[in-house]
Amino acid sequence: RHYFQEGHTNLLSDLYGFKYLPGILENSDFAEGLRAWDSLPAEEGSLRATNIQGYGQRPQVRWKAQDRSAGDSVCIFRRSGLAPNAMRQTLRNLQTGKTYLLLFSVSDLADVKAGKGEPRRFVFHASFSNAEPLPQRSSVHVDRRTGRQFTVGSAWPRLNVHRILFRAKAPTASLTLKDWPESGVPGAEAPVGHELLVNYVQVKPYFED
Repeated sequence: RHYFQEGHTNLLSDLYGFKYLPGILENSDFAEGLRAWDSLPAEEGSLRATNIQGYGQRPQVRWKAQDRSAGDSVCIFRRSGLAPNAMRQTLRNLQTGKTYLLLFSVSDLADVKAGKGEPRRFVFHASFSNAEPLPQRSSVHVDRRTGRQFTVGSAWPRLNVHRILFRAKAPTASLTLKDWPESGVPGAEAPVGHELLVNYVQVKPYFED
């Protein structure tokens, strides 16, 4: 409609402030280690960046770009009994009052190594300062794909994909990722030493009519 019916020649994306690289979050895939993130480990060695060959292709099934290693870089959270591990970064170039989507992927390191495919919810949490989360419009998707390579008992680890909407209160906000639930009380389903992989962290404007 913008181009053919109304005859505009300017980019529709410019009208809504959408950009391929919006400049909100840096080093979102941990391809540059922990650069741009404030690392707050609960104890020595409980937070680290690494590469896992093939992780971007399976289980994430990323588009086969020229760089086939895309998605292989991750941050590993090793559960501590002392305190949560946390990664924090300042989000920039936000528009006050506008809604944004935070998206990231979580999986179990032991599952990735063993090639398991059991769908389940992992204990992980994201929080904000200077921004209003919208929990009624947010969700955590537990990967339950079936068929083809995702048959029961297949060698494809399963993901949790966090999809969190929030409204900016200012041009900057703080994002914190933690491996404890929101209440701060460890869950029985996540014992000490449990290791989770996190990557594919992205923040982008959310279109609303």
